[in-house]
Amino acid sequence: MQWPFASTSEFVQSTTHERIFSERLDSSSSGDISLHELILPQSRLVSGSLFDSWTSWATRGGHALSRVDLSRSGVTDSDLVALLRVAGSRLISLSLKGCERLGSAGSWISVSAIAQYSGPTLQHFATWEHLSDSHLGSLLPSLRQLRFLDLSLSKTPLSAKVFESLPMVRYLDLSLTQAALDKAAFRSWLARAGNELECLLLARPPSNAGPEFACDDEMLAALGSSSPSLALLDVSYCRTLTSRGLRSLAACARLQVLKMAGVADHIDAKALAELIAALPLLHHFELRRRGCSDISVCFPI
Repeated sequence: MQWPFASTSEFVQSTTHERIFSERLDSSSSGDISLHELILPQSRLVSGSLFDSWTSWATRGGHALSRVDLSRSGVTDSDLVALLRVAGSRLISLSLKGCERLGSAGSWISVSAIAQYSGPTLQHFATWEHLSDSHLGSLLPSLRQLRFLDLSLSKTPLSAKVFESLPMVRYLDLSLTQAALDKAAFRSWLARAGNELECLLLARPPSNAGPEFACDDEMLAALGSSSPSLALLDVSYCRTLTSRGLRSLAACARLQVLKMAGVADHIDAKALAELIAALPLLHHFELRRRGCSDISVCFPI
């Protein structure tokens, strides 16, 4: 049996996709659909009936799933467990951003399933926003191959418990988080694991850039001393940053992209010139002020 849709987008857009998908899986006695990716963002199709069919098919035929994206879908804890039980052992990438039905009432079900079935293989993980710091802190040690962690928009307190269990990742997205950041714990993590870090996103929303959330000069100093491989840094709207912190980044000789939108008022031209001269690989720099949103680079007047 062949996959009945020309593309994933065609499947997602079908008004009868859930019924059709379930029927196709139920009719396959040999399990000859081989899926490497299941990408269903913003879909309402996730339900018990779909995952019942998926589980039945997968246990009969085998599978090769390596990437699952269920961002902003209606997936529940039981749905996710059913999928991971049969597909988790080969999973490399899992995105659960905006899955509001996961982990309700502090449930450990999804956390335990991810750790049990995908812990040894998962390299890319995007969490759901209301995952607690205790759940995340318990999950992270099991993700031994983790290289990419997306906590953007998270309501998870970025506490010492989280950073103590965070492995050496190459990509860390803490942008637009809605909980306070333990800056001392973050600096300690950088000293321990920052050597591998290549991409760090710490941007704040323009309307919510309080000092308890934002990157500061001490954090940039820690980056400068601990992250020689850093290639991309976004600290937009971290308005507590000053020229002193900016100078610390001169030690990040591999930096290629630096985004500092919304912090121009605290950066002087001399510090900016010195930094640009010290970073030979820098090719994208943003230091925008209000009213300069139409250009990539805007120097303060």
